[in-house]
Amino acid sequence: MALKSMTAYALVEEQIDNHKCTLEIRSVNGRFLDSNIKIPKELASLEFSLKQTLKQHIARGSVSVYINFTSTENHDILALNQALLQQYLHTAQLLEKEHQIKNDLAFSHFLQIPDFFHEESTISVQENTEVELQNLLLRAIEKLNVMRSQEGAFLEKDLRQRVEQLNDTLKEIEVLAPKRIIKWHDNFSERLQQMCAELIPQERISQEAGILADRLDISEEITRFYSHNELFLQTLDENTPQGKKLNFILQEMGREANTLGTKSQDAAIAKLAITLKDEVESMREQVQNIE
Repeated sequence: MALKSMTAYALVEEQIDNHKCTLEIRSVNGRFLDSNIKIPKELASLEFSLKQTLKQHIARGSVSVYINFTSTENHDILALNQALLQQYLHTAQLLEKEHQIKNDLAFSHFLQIPDFFHEESTISVQENTEVELQNLLLRAIEKLNVMRSQEGAFLEKDLRQRVEQLNDTLKEIEVLAPKRIIKWHDNFSERLQQMCAELIPQERISQEAGILADRLDISEEITRFYSHNELFLQTLDENTPQGKKLNFILQEMGREANTLGTKSQDAAIAKLAITLKDEVESMREQVQNIE
């Protein structure tokens, strides 16, 4: 399964009965699936089934769907805003009664009032309405997923390249690690001999230096880091949504990078460990956008 980005947009249109239906869908990052559907109130009963369709085809992300109907036959009914009319008439009567202002309201005055007339929608749930809306939503999801897959392909290519960079940095650390252990062992033994050669046998000095050198050994951390890199690449090839798992693996990589930096006691290795941490952090930012 190719990676899918959680950021995408699609728009589809369809003639449903005597209306043109426009459906927009957009998705952005989200830890879980969070869907929001804006639909004419006359079709509110269809919202749940539309959300179920989204759930079947999208695993993660914040998804917004906007559904708009426009009449193609101009059959919408022009209706009078009765509540607004009563407010104006009541106010006019008060002005005339309490302030002796003549009530000379005419029809032309009402035509200038915003929202005094409005079109009453003729949208209604017919036998075919839900089926056609579902089909329209499926078309939109298909277009959305094409865009998500295209963006996901770019992300996957970038992530694979970054894993190669991590492996290259680990190889540099592998070269430095043994040299630094030998150098540390020799320096420690020499200092200990200078301080208390007469009190401690040479064999004991070498033994203590070896024990402390083992504590500074970072070979296990390097091996685990390589293992995390391999698991990361394997996860990219899995047939299920990979975003959460990839993020978890990167958390483990970050811990290993921290340990390498603190345990190494070597400036050159510590610098390379910072390079690892920076690379892992960049990868985590990328993975936040993967389903």
